[in-house]
Amino acid sequence: MGILVQREFTVAADHRGEFERQSRLGLWENMRYNGAQMIAYGTWAFGGPGDVVVTNSVYADFDHWTATRPWGASTRKTGGRCSSPGGRGRGPKG
Repeated sequence: MGILVQREFTVAADHRGEFERQSRLGLWENMRYNGAQMIAYGTWAFGGPGDVVVTNSVYADFDHWTATRPWGASTRKTGGRCSSPGGRGRGPKG
Protein backbone atom coordinates (compact mmCIF):
# COMPACT_ATOMS: atom_id res chain seq x y z
CA MET A 1 0.00 0.00 0.00
CA GLY A 2 1.39 3.43 -0.95
CA ILE A 3 1.54 6.55 1.18
CA LEU A 4 0.17 9.88 -0.04
CA VAL A 5 1.79 12.91 1.61
CA GLN A 6 0.22 16.36 1.38
CA ARG A 7 2.33 19.37 2.28
CA GLU A 8 1.24 23.00 2.53
CA PHE A 9 3.52 26.02 2.13
CA THR A 10 2.71 29.70 2.61
CA VAL A 11 4.11 31.48 -0.46
CA ALA A 12 3.32 35.06 -1.47
CA ALA A 13 1.84 35.28 -4.97
CA ASP A 14 4.80 37.27 -6.30
CA HIS A 15 7.21 34.53 -5.13
CA ARG A 16 5.20 31.57 -6.41
CA GLY A 17 7.04 31.30 -9.74
CA GLU A 18 10.43 31.09 -8.03
CA PHE A 19 9.07 28.62 -5.46
CA GLU A 20 7.84 26.37 -8.27
CA ARG A 21 11.12 26.73 -10.21
CA GLN A 22 13.30 25.81 -7.23
CA SER A 23 10.98 22.92 -6.33
CA ARG A 24 10.99 21.59 -9.90
CA LEU A 25 14.74 21.86 -10.42
CA GLY A 26 15.83 20.80 -6.94
CA LEU A 27 13.44 19.03 -4.63
CA TRP A 28 11.30 17.25 -7.21
CA GLU A 29 14.35 15.96 -9.10
CA ASN A 30 15.66 14.52 -5.84
CA MET A 31 12.27 12.93 -5.11
CA ARG A 32 12.24 11.28 -8.55
CA TYR A 33 15.82 10.10 -8.02
CA ASN A 34 14.67 8.42 -4.79
CA GLY A 35 11.62 6.80 -6.40
CA ALA A 36 8.91 9.14 -5.08
CA GLN A 37 6.36 10.77 -7.37
CA MET A 38 5.01 14.32 -7.22
CA ILE A 39 1.37 13.86 -8.27
CA ALA A 40 -0.21 17.25 -7.58
CA TYR A 41 0.78 20.90 -7.19
CA GLY A 42 -1.63 23.78 -6.72
CA THR A 43 -3.04 26.41 -4.39
CA TRP A 44 -5.81 26.74 -1.82
CA ALA A 45 -8.03 29.78 -2.10
CA PHE A 46 -11.25 29.02 -0.13
CA GLY A 47 -11.90 32.68 0.69
CA GLY A 48 -8.42 33.24 2.17
CA PRO A 49 -5.50 35.19 0.79
CA GLY A 50 -4.63 32.41 -1.68
CA ASP A 51 -1.02 32.17 -0.54
CA VAL A 52 -1.08 28.46 0.36
CA VAL A 53 0.69 26.16 -2.10
CA VAL A 54 -0.19 22.47 -1.77
CA THR A 55 1.87 19.51 -2.99
CA ASN A 56 0.96 15.83 -2.99
CA SER A 57 3.57 13.10 -3.37
CA VAL A 58 3.47 9.31 -3.25
CA TYR A 59 5.86 6.84 -1.63
CA ALA A 60 5.80 3.04 -1.92
CA ASP A 61 5.45 2.51 1.83
CA PHE A 62 6.47 3.96 5.19
CA ASP A 63 10.00 2.56 4.89
CA HIS A 64 10.37 4.28 1.52
CA TRP A 65 9.19 7.61 2.99
CA THR A 66 11.53 7.22 5.98
CA ALA A 67 14.48 6.49 3.69
CA THR A 68 13.92 9.80 1.89
CA ARG A 69 14.10 11.83 5.11
CA PRO A 70 17.50 13.37 6.01
CA TRP A 71 17.43 11.32 9.23
CA GLY A 72 16.31 8.10 7.49
CA ALA A 73 18.57 5.09 8.03
CA SER A 74 18.99 4.30 4.32
CA THR A 75 20.25 7.77 3.43
CA ARG A 76 23.33 7.24 5.60
CA LYS A 77 24.07 3.90 3.93
CA THR A 78 23.59 4.99 0.33
CA GLY A 79 24.88 8.55 0.28
CA GLY A 80 21.46 10.18 0.09
CA ARG A 81 19.65 7.70 -2.17
CA CYS A 82 17.06 5.48 -0.64
CA SER A 83 17.32 1.75 -1.12
CA SER A 84 13.57 1.19 -1.31
CA PRO A 85 11.87 -0.18 -4.44
CA GLY A 86 11.97 2.43 -7.17
CA GLY A 87 14.94 4.20 -5.60
CA ARG A 88 17.45 2.82 -8.08
CA GLY A 89 18.36 5.66 -10.38
CA ARG A 90 16.06 8.17 -11.98
CA GLY A 91 12.30 7.96 -12.12
CA PRO A 92 9.76 5.86 -10.23
CA LYS A 93 10.85 2.57 -11.81
CA GLY A 94 14.60 3.38 -11.81
